[in-house]
Formats: sequence, C-alpha cells, structure tokens
Amino acid sequence: MDEERILKSANYVRTELPVRIAHRIRDLQALPYVVVKQEWVAKVYELYWSAFEKLRKYPEIHTQKDNREFCKFLRGILDEHAPVIPWISLGLSLSSHQMVPDQLDAFMRRMLVSRISRRVLAEHHLALTEGLAEGDTSPQRAQVGIIHTGLDVKASVLRCISLLQERPQGADANFETLNDSRPTGPPSKSDWRWPEVILDGDLDTKFAYIKEHFEYIVFELLKNAMRHTVLRNGGLGEPAPIRATIVAGPDIMNVRISDQGKVRSYRPHAAIFLSSPRSGPYR
Repeated sequence: MDEERILKSANYVRTELPVRIAHRIRDLQALPYVVVKQEWVAKVYELYWSAFEKLRKYPEIHTQKDNREFCKFLRGILDEHAPVIPWISLGLSLSSHQMVPDQLDAFMRRMLVSRISRRVLAEHHLALTEGLAEGDTSPQRAQVGIIHTGLDVKASVLRCISLLQERPQGADANFETLNDSRPTGPPSKSDWRWPEVILDGDLDTKFAYIKEHFEYIVFELLKNAMRHTVLRNGGLGEPAPIRATIVAGPDIMNVRISDQGKVRSYRPHAAIFLSSPRSGPYR
C-alpha cells in the first residue's frame, strides 16, 4: 500500500458508501408506513438519511491530509451507527405484527448483510491508513487492513472452543423444551457438561480472511452444536463428542462440524439469524 493507492481507496469508499446506504433507505421506505414511524425504526431511518447526505456531499480527497480528515469523519459515522442493529431489531419486534414473517426476515437479512459489507469497506480503509502511517508496508506482513493474509484456522477454531467451554453451566440450555419421560423430570442444569470437541483434518491450514468474521461463524456453529448435543443428552452422563474437521483444497477451505444432537426439520436460510425456533406472531 502506498500514498497513491490509499487516496484511491479513500475516494472509492467516499463514493461507494452513499450508494449502498441509498439502497437500504429505499428498503426502509418500502416498509409499511406504521412500521417506519415506529420510534426505533424511525431513528435508524434518520441515521441512514443523515449519513447519506453527509457522504454524498463530501468533497474529493486529493492529499494525505484530506484522507486523515476523511478517516476522522468516517470513524464518526461508524460510531454513530453502532446501535443500529439493536434499534432496528427492537423496532421490528414491536411492529412485527404489521408485516408478513417472511417479508420481515428478508428485510433483516438485507440490512445485516449490507451493514457488514459497508463496515468492512470503512474499517478496512481505516486500517490501511493506520498501517501506512505506521510505516507497515512490507508485502510479507500478516495483516493487510482488517484482512489476515495467513489466518490460522486451527488456532481460531480452538479459540472458539475455549470461549464456549468457559461459559457457565446452564448457558443456552432450555431443558423445559425436552420431552423427558424420566420419573425425576427434566434434568437440572448442574447435571450436564459441555461436550468434548475433537479437532482433526488439515490442521496446518492457513488462508486469507477477516479473522473476526470467521471466528464469529465458527463460534455460532459450535454453540448450536453444543446446545443441541446437551439437550439431546439430557444430563445423562457425558454427552457425545462433537467433531470439527478442517478440509483444505487448492482453492477452497471447509470446516465441517458434526454433532449428535437432535435432528431438526429443515428451515429456510432466512431463519439462520434465529438461535431458537420462532414462537408466536411477535417472536
């Protein structure tokens, strides 16, 4: 990364972000009027509109000083938008009876995916600028912006396993949902243990990716596998182990997580943001 490229990056972010925000504003405008006027949804709409106006009017960036000012401006917008997901989730939960469930899920999916892409663009440029300012321009460096060029898959998976197994007993467990036929009734949360996770496969695999995003995906998959393994086991002795297998090819890398939890019926991918089944029209 050099000064010329950092200026090109700055101007790309400056012109691309308002386009992406405009699409989300249009999605918000397409919601039922009563939903958009809901207090928390309205706050998000105003934030998006304000960011769009600020970004579209921002002048072209020509110098490193311009870029430093732009980075301060960009960081301010990122900080302002930090509460967007809690706000939009609360607002839609309070007005979800005004929308068809599938429509609501599709809207939330677009909002989340778009938010991730926008923040990656902004944070990557901020990280590149910081790296250039610190003189970190070696082509062999382990991180370019927010992208880890040699992300250690084994280390990331082990970190997720450790974080999950350090949680207190009872986390995420809802034994009341079990159809337990034992005479003593449902097990108490002190009766069960976290399952062992066996990690195997291509353990030396490294690839280029955003570390936080990869670990979030692995964490959520392992969390669901642990939760359903514990529920299936019902506190009767040691639960069956979970196996995480790393498979690497010339152009692709997979992490397969296999558990012996209860088989669940198929749910469309729009429901992947839900950690438990939907219940009732207000969810």
